[in-house]
Amino acid sequence: MWKLCTKNAVALAEILFVAMFIIPGHTLANEENAQVMEINDAAQVLNAPKDGIYFQHVQIQAPKGTCVAAAVDGAFMNPAAAPQYFALQVGTQYRFRVTDVPLMPGIEVFPTIEILDRTHPPIGEELRHAVIIELTKEDLYAAIRGKFVTRVIYIENPDTAFPISSKDQVGQGYFDIAPESDPIAVAKTLGRPIAILRIGGRAPGQDEGYDMAFLNNCPPFLHYPPQDKAAE
Repeated sequence: MWKLCTKNAVALAEILFVAMFIIPGHTLANEENAQVMEINDAAQVLNAPKDGIYFQHVQIQAPKGTCVAAAVDGAFMNPAAAPQYFALQVGTQYRFRVTDVPLMPGIEVFPTIEILDRTHPPIGEELRHAVIIELTKEDLYAAIRGKFVTRVIYIENPDTAFPISSKDQVGQGYFDIAPESDPIAVAKTLGRPIAILRIGGRAPGQDEGYDMAFLNNCPPFLHYPPQDKAAE
């Protein structure tokens, strides 16, 4: 896994490679208990026809103890500890609320995740092949300090992939790009962009609520209950 990033006083732009990970033990069990937001037929959505609406499965990772909540109905869901699993609509941007960041009590961060494209997992194994969106401690701290972090998650081109096994990596590998570079354009030269993670942008004021523009109009999504780690 790789990511490109720029480093300066005001911005940190990163491009992150995420392969098609297989997460043993993650199944669609307990799907009847999944929270379905504005979706009446989950099976129809997840098995959408070609060129139809598709919901890409993602796994949001964060430092231990960090909680994540998605925006819904003009507010945020109850926070829950990462990792969290969602199915997000392709072509749509979602707002999240991140709390309980290590060593930062009471501090909140409001990243967005934009889904650009989809993967093609076997039907019924979408969670096992969920695209990983990682909120690293370093990125969260950078956002809290006032920097802006952008990651472009992409599937690597097999013809130009780095000849390095991901099995030996700790976390997600990365490398820097110039501050003036367009991370999406660079990602397209290396593979197929799937999602964009932005951290450190706009945040609501202390005395204002969450307006729908800030919440990106709360687009529909699927939220899955915690997966059985004992089965991993």
